[in-house]
Amino acid sequence: MGVHEATYAAALLFWYAFFEFLLKRLLRKGRQAEDRPLRSVAWNAAILFAILCVGTSAVLTPGMAALYAGFVALYALLDIPGALRGTARYGAGTLERFLLKQFLMGALLFAVWRIASPVAAHPWYASLETHFLEMFGSRTAGIRAHAALALAVATAFLFVVDGGTVIVRGILAKFPELYRRVVQSVQPGDREENVGEWIGVLERIIALTFVLTGNFTALAFVLTVKSIARFKELEQSKDFAEYYILGTSGSMIVALGAGMAVRLLFGL
Repeated sequence: MGVHEATYAAALLFWYAFFEFLLKRLLRKGRQAEDRPLRSVAWNAAILFAILCVGTSAVLTPGMAALYAGFVALYALLDIPGALRGTARYGAGTLERFLLKQFLMGALLFAVWRIASPVAAHPWYASLETHFLEMFGSRTAGIRAHAALALAVATAFLFVVDGGTVIVRGILAKFPELYRRVVQSVQPGDREENVGEWIGVLERIIALTFVLTGNFTALAFVLTVKSIARFKELEQSKDFAEYYILGTSGSMIVALGAGMAVRLLFGL
């Protein structure tokens, strides 16, 4: 696989993850109650298409744009049933739907990459790249050589933040009574923007950083600090202890999985 092909594959994944795990969440937070769900799906599809085109504009061709249009159409089709049902973001079946959707999207992006390859940079981009090489010399060449790795790492961090939250909540939703008792007792109010969720996000970011840098033993530090902070609740409540173990285990699995995937793909 050439440098351009590897970078293009990583760019496709990164821009999809940027939309799916960051921008889409921001758009969702900015909306009030959606009374026209199909319009929301259409807007999301249009934004995703634009992001893919702009993000890969250095190598974009009409054929690639057509592939992106097909990919986005299938993405929208997968979103329509949930939009029409008004499916809760965290609830029964969330985990299965999320994992199936991401697997299908990953497979489709792989197909797009295979069909579009080999890729070649447009003259305007090649000239721009040459200009930067002349300005900064070997440092820019090193960045270019590691662009695919940098994009893959950024994708992993995007995934563990919002994607990790969906996975952990999906695991907890498998135990509705336990989830209900604990959440109502220790996390009243808005359950989507609570301290527990953000602790989990930071936990996954730190854990992923340790995995990517090969500091696996340092993961024990994360678990120890979190356990000390929750020691009183763990000691007093069996429900909370089970909730804590489920959530923390799910969070660690997400971070380890994302980190190991990057390490295996790039031989780190």
